[in-house]
Amino acid sequence: MTWFIDALRSHPELTLFLTLAIGYAVGKIQIGTFKIGSVTGVLVTGVIIGQLNITIDATVKSVFFLLFLFALGYNAGPQFFKGLKKDGIPQVIFSVIVCVIGLISTIIVGKILHYNAGQAAGLAAGALTQSAVIGVAQDSISQLSVSAADIKSMSDFVPVGYAVTYIFGTIGCAFVLSTLGPKIYGVDLAEESRKIDNASKDALEGKLLNSRAGDVDYRAYIIDDCYIGQTVKAVEHKLATEGIRLFMVRMKRGNDVFRPNEDEIIQKNDRVAFSFKERDVSKINLLEIGQEISDYTLINFPTETVAVYVKDSEITGKSISEVRHNTLTRGVFISKLQSTGDEIPYNNETVIKTLCFK
Repeated sequence: MTWFIDALRSHPELTLFLTLAIGYAVGKIQIGTFKIGSVTGVLVTGVIIGQLNITIDATVKSVFFLLFLFALGYNAGPQFFKGLKKDGIPQVIFSVIVCVIGLISTIIVGKILHYNAGQAAGLAAGALTQSAVIGVAQDSISQLSVSAADIKSMSDFVPVGYAVTYIFGTIGCAFVLSTLGPKIYGVDLAEESRKIDNASKDALEGKLLNSRAGDVDYRAYIIDDCYIGQTVKAVEHKLATEGIRLFMVRMKRGNDVFRPNEDEIIQKNDRVAFSFKERDVSKINLLEIGQEISDYTLINFPTETVAVYVKDSEITGKSISEVRHNTLTRGVFISKLQSTGDEIPYNNETVIKTLCFK
């Protein structure tokens, strides 16, 4: 075993990636419904392996820490500023309260347990799960009027304290939100969650847009005579009912097959193809469109799924229900909604922010 420890000390890069590998694996272990997660798993593994007295170059520490902060800011930054626009004042007040209480608690505990500056800073960083404290604390410690040995000792205590207390910080937060908080407010969390869930389901019944039955379907018809002389736009508007979007995507007149525009006039014996979501099949069957036919030339045409990044001020801030009436969205169906890489459940009332449609 000695040779292995010596190898890790001689090649700290092995230690680094070994910690990541083991920590990630530990984070995936689930006991019942509890799973610590990859971040906490890596931190715990790092604390344990760190007991082998392995030294990592200060430059490497700084580079990886800065990369971590960059990734954190890149992921949370846009949502943070959008949140401030919406309800900024309550968020700022809450942040100030958390900062003040966290700082006071750290000072009190540090005094009671006789912690030095590094230990107290690590306690604050981990207990509040705020990794940014690490860099700020180490920078402040480096400017203290003490010996270089004391500065190094206190600086080394910061990440150690963070790694140890981070576990209790995350568990404590979960405990407060799931157990202590509901007791303070005198509510049954499970029952309240059930009520909110049921209310959401009732409000969105029949309006959910993203589901397994979300693929687009196509059907061909000999258009009914009652639509002769009307424009494509008028026919689409007349056939569309609440919760249904359908578009006349192809038209066959004689031997000519083409994509009609909104102003195209319907003529006798026109054959047309409509597009709609599969979930609306039962409703489509009730519409008086005309005689359904099987015509390969009408429904066999190329389609494309594209990712669209939305940032235009004319689109953002509006609901999907408002946007879908835009001329540019004619014939377009949303299959997925994402923000910062995460898929978002949505319905007609969902307000569009800076998102990615697909």
